[in-house]
Amino acid sequence: DEGAIQPLVALLGSSDQPVLEHSAGALRNLSVSTDNKAQMVAAGAIGPLIGHLMSHSPRIQLQASMALRNLSLHPGADVVIVNEGGLEPLIAMLYSSDDSLQEAAVLALRNLSVHDDNKSKLVRQGALPALIALLGGSNVSIQEQAIVVVRNLSLDPENEVRIVEEGAVPAIVNLLRSPIESMQEHAAVTLRNLSLNDDNEVRVVEEGCLPPLIAMLNSVKTALQLQSTGVLRNLSVKMENKLTMVQEGSLPPLVRLLESPEEEVQLQVCVVLRNLAVNASNKVKMVQANVLPALLKLLRSPNLRVQEQACATCQNLSVNNDNKLKLIEEGGIRAIVSLLSVQDLAVCEHAAGALRNLSAVDEARSVIVFEGGLPPLLALLRSKSLAVQEHSCVTLRHLTSTDNNRAKLVKENGVFPLIELLKSDSEEIREQAAGTIHNLAIDADIRAVIVQKQGLPPLIDLLQPSMPERTQEQAMGAIRNISVSPQHETEIVKSGGVTRIVTMLRSFSKVIQEHAAVALRNLSVNPQNKVQMVKEGCLPPVIACLSSLEQRVQEQATIIIRNLALEPGNEEPIVDSGVLPPLIALLRSPFERLQEHSCVALRNLSVNDVNEIKIAEEGALPPLIALLRSPDKRIQMQALGVLRNLSVSPVNKVRIVNEGGLPALVTILRGSSVELLEDALITLRNVTVEPE
Repeated sequence: DEGAIQPLVALLGSSDQPVLEHSAGALRNLSVSTDNKAQMVAAGAIGPLIGHLMSHSPRIQLQASMALRNLSLHPGADVVIVNEGGLEPLIAMLYSSDDSLQEAAVLALRNLSVHDDNKSKLVRQGALPALIALLGGSNVSIQEQAIVVVRNLSLDPENEVRIVEEGAVPAIVNLLRSPIESMQEHAAVTLRNLSLNDDNEVRVVEEGCLPPLIAMLNSVKTALQLQSTGVLRNLSVKMENKLTMVQEGSLPPLVRLLESPEEEVQLQVCVVLRNLAVNASNKVKMVQANVLPALLKLLRSPNLRVQEQACATCQNLSVNNDNKLKLIEEGGIRAIVSLLSVQDLAVCEHAAGALRNLSAVDEARSVIVFEGGLPPLLALLRSKSLAVQEHSCVTLRHLTSTDNNRAKLVKENGVFPLIELLKSDSEEIREQAAGTIHNLAIDADIRAVIVQKQGLPPLIDLLQPSMPERTQEQAMGAIRNISVSPQHETEIVKSGGVTRIVTMLRSFSKVIQEHAAVALRNLSVNPQNKVQMVKEGCLPPVIACLSSLEQRVQEQATIIIRNLALEPGNEEPIVDSGVLPPLIALLRSPFERLQEHSCVALRNLSVNDVNEIKIAEEGALPPLIALLRSPDKRIQMQALGVLRNLSVSPVNKVRIVNEGGLPALVTILRGSSVELLEDALITLRNVTVEPE
């Protein structure tokens, strides 16, 4: 206030060493005051002070550097100091043999390194080698200031890799073992910043940081617990580190810290454990380390973020089948179900995800329902989060594989929201919703609810060729189940189901083919559907399925032809579509059921006069005559029925005799089977009516 600052700044230009020392010292003392800092900056003190950092007098250097240290605390002065060239001489002073000069320089650099613009400039000016050397020095005060500078520099993403590449990690790791807690904390914070970089995560572990960090977990100081868990949190993201951290003994102290009274510590530990639990081996070891009791307790924490991370850890652990049973035994399902109603999407997502995993085992399904899981799971089907919808839907799919749970879901009005999800933009959700409805449609009573709630149109839409195969499979399976009930057969056809189901017969998936074939088989029983199915083009793909390599598909296709052929108007179109060669080939199948169904189909087709000739011309007589000697009476009866129909045609009478039919018919007459006798006699009568 007395106007001393301006003349003191002017004296910095003196050539007299004592004058320089005392004027710099006076400015150093005055610069402690906030008001004086502003005046000194305005008076242009920074430039001359920087110049004296290169003085040959250590005492002048000391006073100038301490003055600059104080001034660097003034807003904007830190940038001015750097812009006027202050970094280079301050960094040079770090190499001084005088501890007081080193400390003065590092204190000034500590302040300067706080400003974001200065962080990368310090590294580019070459500060790192000197700072790293000071980290390994014997002066504890200088060590601490140096680690704070490195800590500040490590906040800049550009510096993260440079600090590691310059070899700083061993010195920083060594400081984790310092008896001075503040030093440990600064070192841990620095490693925490460095470990944010993907390239550094493995390098830091390779440099031996884990043992001292894990030891720090046992500290009674909350700050050290927080910083060590913070580093481990970052390191545990890297897959290579997950197993190493557990092998180094991190689990016991981490499990103990789950019971810390500090919520922030609980949160950090939960995140570390969540990351570690991604590794399959760690899942088992964590449960063996008795992590579940404390973890489940945190599911009831008043802190939502703690709940979220604890539940996410349970979700990861529950991927392992043995852990599923442990979680059930520890009462985890009740706690997890309670989180489904929390008004926080992240918590709900992990709770639903955990139940998704748990519900994969039978032991969990009744427990989830008993603990009241159905209502909130159904409510979450309408969540804004697709992940929550998906987890909830998969859980319900698992639950509905159990008979009792299907009826309970219907009582909770769960069918309609599932039908709505069939129209979801998410492929996965559509598949899971279709899979759940597939399960529900096992029960006859629930089929009616699905149809009543307009479930058929969206299920049929999922049979489009553009849909993923897994979605088609579940939708087709649901329609197959619904088609079992005769009252729904016509509804499926009216909803445009036949055309879409027919396209599924051409699928590369054997499962989809079979579902489609069974559905068409069921639909073809209904008299109203027979003509419509032929009109909608079902014959070509059904006939193609007669030559399938899958016996079950062949069988269903044969039964469809058998059923459709009962409609007189279909008899000739079926034959004209080329059914005879593959159908006749099945008469020689090694599977008796295929032989029988083929015979029945031919029997139905041979009622038609035009078809009688065609069937014989296609070579049906030899295998039919051979089947008269089948050990299965049902096959004998059906083969005989076809021959009886064919024998009405004058052309076929001669053919039957020429193909050796008479001995086989006579053998039946000599047999003891009354059921076959009438058809055999009628066939013989028809054959012998032919004039000589």
